[in-house]
Amino acid sequence: GDYVLLTDDMADTIERRGDNLKKMDLVGDIKVSVDLKAGGLDEVAMNIQGKEHNRFRDEAILAKKCGCLFYVLVVDETIRTIDDVALWRSKRKASQTNPVALSKAMRTMWQKYSINWIFCSKENTARAIMYLLTGVDFEQT
Repeated sequence: GDYVLLTDDMADTIERRGDNLKKMDLVGDIKVSVDLKAGGLDEVAMNIQGKEHNRFRDEAILAKKCGCLFYVLVVDETIRTIDDVALWRSKRKASQTNPVALSKAMRTMWQKYSINWIFCSKENTARAIMYLLTGVDFEQT
């Protein structure tokens, strides 16, 4: 994912490994991960139905094996649930995305790999990330 909360275990690993730190060194230390899809459902479609499917699926499998809560935060002004995805229309003229198939694929990935699909507006993105990582609702100022 794009965002994780630094834990004591992660800090110990980072300090111990120093300049030799690799992503794999943190496997097992990450308890919550948020993968931001700022490109909205078009980005999700590329991850699920495009060339990036295997990589995205493998990230989800690894998170599940490690006991990590894996959130995919999709930025969209109108979509709020996976059911809404079936009614979505891409803004990309060349998009061949079938929204019903995308919704079904997202639901399947939720069931098989425990991906938590969360939707929010652009305005609430930072607040949503912080809430997912900490469980604390940060009021907007």
